[in-house]
Amino acid sequence: MKKPVLFILLLMFGCVQAFAHALWIETKTRGTKGQKQDVKVFFGEYADNERDSTAKWFSNLRSFELALTGPDGKRVILPTTQETGFYSASFTPEKDGLYTLSIVHEVADVYNAGKLQYYALADVQVGTKAGKHSCTAPFDITGLAGAKAGKDAKLALHFDKKPLAAHPITLVAPGAKPVEIKTGTNGEAAWKPVAGAHFLEAVREEKKAGTHQGKPYETIWHMVTLFTEVG
Repeated sequence: MKKPVLFILLLMFGCVQAFAHALWIETKTRGTKGQKQDVKVFFGEYADNERDSTAKWFSNLRSFELALTGPDGKRVILPTTQETGFYSASFTPEKDGLYTLSIVHEVADVYNAGKLQYYALADVQVGTKAGKHSCTAPFDITGLAGAKAGKDAKLALHFDKKPLAAHPITLVAPGAKPVEIKTGTNGEAAWKPVAGAHFLEAVREEKKAGTHQGKPYETIWHMVTLFTEVG
C-alpha cells in the first residue's frame, strides 16, 4: 500500500517507513482431507504486490512461529522453510472442518518508543462441516469463513476478545485499490466480496508504557492481517 494507515501514523511518531509493512499468510481457503495444503508467509506491501526478501526482514521477525489450530481445537506449530521472498510450510488435514493458521509475533527491538506486535491469520475450510475460527491472537478478524462472491457478508474485529467499535479496516479486493471500512458499535462491518483473494489489515495504537528487552516504550502498535479467498 502506498500510504497505509500505519505508515501515516508512524510518520507522526518519527518511525521509518520499513516498519509500516505488513506480515501476512497466504494459502488456499478451501482444502481437501488427506491432501497437502501449502502455506506461505510474506512481509511487505500487499496492495503494491511488494514482497520483501526474507534476508532483509528486520529485527527478530524471522523467528516467528506459524500455528495451526484444527477443528478439534488441537494447536501445533508448523515447521517453516526460508525461501527467497517468503517462508513456506505445509500441513495435511486429517478431518473435515475449519482450520485456522495464525502468527502472533512480538518484535524484539523498540523503535522510537514504540513496541511492535504482528498478528497474521488465515482460515482453511475442509469439507462442508461448519467450524469456528480459533486463534489466540488478542487482535482478531473473524466472520470471513464461508463468504460468497456477490453476497452480503459481515466481519468482526476484536481486541482482547472484546468487539472493537468504530475502528477502520483496510480492505484490498482483487484488482481494486485499498478501501477503508469501519466497524459499528458491535465491532462488525458489512461488505460484499467479489471472487478471488482478499486482504484485510487493521492497526491499533495502544498508549501503554513499559520496558521491553531492557528498552522503555510508550506505545504498542498492534497490526493484524487476514488473507481469504472467496469463491
